[in-house]
Amino acid sequence: MSFFGYVSILFPDTILPHLPDFLTSELIRRNRHPRGQRRSPTPSRDPSAGDAASPVSAGGNGRLSPGPGGDKKKPLYLCSPFADAALVKGNFKTIVMQPKYVDIMEWVAVNVYDFFTNLNEFYGVIAEKCTSQTCPTMSAGPSLNYLWTNRDGKQVSLPAPTYIDYVVTSVQQLIDDENVFPNNANHTFHPSFPSTVKSIYRQLLRVFAHLYHAHFDVILHLRAEPHFNSLFAHFLAFGKEYQLLEVRDIKGEVNSPTVGVGQLWERWKERGILEGPFVDAALVKGNFKTIVMLPKYVDIMEWVAVNIFDFYTNLNEFYGVITDVCTQQTCPTMSAGHTLSYTWINQDRKSVHLPAPTYIDYVMTWVQNLLDDENSFPTKSGHDFPASFPSTVKHVYRQLLRVFAHIYHSHFQHLLHLRSEPHFNSLFAHFLAFGREYDLLEVKDLKGANAASAVGIGALWERWREMGILEG
Repeated sequence: MSFFGYVSILFPDTILPHLPDFLTSELIRRNRHPRGQRRSPTPSRDPSAGDAASPVSAGGNGRLSPGPGGDKKKPLYLCSPFADAALVKGNFKTIVMQPKYVDIMEWVAVNVYDFFTNLNEFYGVIAEKCTSQTCPTMSAGPSLNYLWTNRDGKQVSLPAPTYIDYVVTSVQQLIDDENVFPNNANHTFHPSFPSTVKSIYRQLLRVFAHLYHAHFDVILHLRAEPHFNSLFAHFLAFGKEYQLLEVRDIKGEVNSPTVGVGQLWERWKERGILEGPFVDAALVKGNFKTIVMLPKYVDIMEWVAVNIFDFYTNLNEFYGVITDVCTQQTCPTMSAGHTLSYTWINQDRKSVHLPAPTYIDYVMTWVQNLLDDENSFPTKSGHDFPASFPSTVKHVYRQLLRVFAHIYHSHFQHLLHLRSEPHFNSLFAHFLAFGREYDLLEVKDLKGANAASAVGIGALWERWREMGILEG
């Protein structure tokens, strides 16, 4: 599908466009997996071919050397307002902190997976501009080129698209390797995981650096710089928090002038975006209009589809960590308020009451099947969306809304216990804003049949509207 289908997270004076799937450890133990494979916009190439070597096994150290062009003008991404165009006002300290009861290896693994996935999708939309002719070297600044270490242990210069393709393919293979990134219950992380993930982080940093240096104008053209800046700021903050980031990888060699994204790093540090004291999570001053707007040149069907996929994935993961407390005994009905219960339409077209876990399992299974159906959610080039897509996606949206509503009504205390209420509030606010923007949301679904008095999430909707977080 398209790129940056992100989920925002709310913190004091902060809007962030990407929600890390931070509770996947519990999700995996319950065998509730998100949709398996997103479209990879990057051409698939075997990194074992030719001179390529895995960045994890060989590293591929960068060095300062003459780069292409040598233009002394200030890069676009360091100019105002572009350098400050991000969906944040504040710092990223809270978002990268390890959640309570989540294993640190799981936390690092799922975040690195998310960084890789989103960066790969960004690269996918600029891949046509990154060619062997336009980018003959893997450059990240006027004087900074990255070299690849081949199978013979020799450092070789590669065109940027070749280098990036090797990185993406190698990382994908590692993520798919159960011995490196275990997905099954009782599979532990290998002792080499910390060094492996650090090498992955370094290679992803180089891809970020190249995109900023060589293709930021394309990102500007797509009006995607707030999303990309926020993703990169999150990436940097996470790397610093978990000792994946080495500042020399940003600034170049010791005693050398700071170049490329190193200057962006320093600017953001000065403004407190990357560092700062812990801030208690809360809703922000602002609204979600910017995040949900259709990016330039992105098909509206693709935009809606990829966002619905992300909403489903993140909501599914949140539900995965509270399933132990959502049982037929604790939740005998699919309730979202003292006077609001949802019924399921069975095969005989009759409305039936179901326990909440049964109802939600039906919803998640049904949506997953739709997402996996190429005829409903096409992911291959040349496959058009069906004429029924708008009505299908509206129905999906309504069912996901009901799952949100039940979790708020019956299990919000469990989210508080996990210190994840800012994440969940942000996900839901983003979900509401998106639904409102694309006519997926009907206010009656928030307030119940009797719209005169809001119950449950309807009251939350009204409160956020009063605060200016939501519009309309």
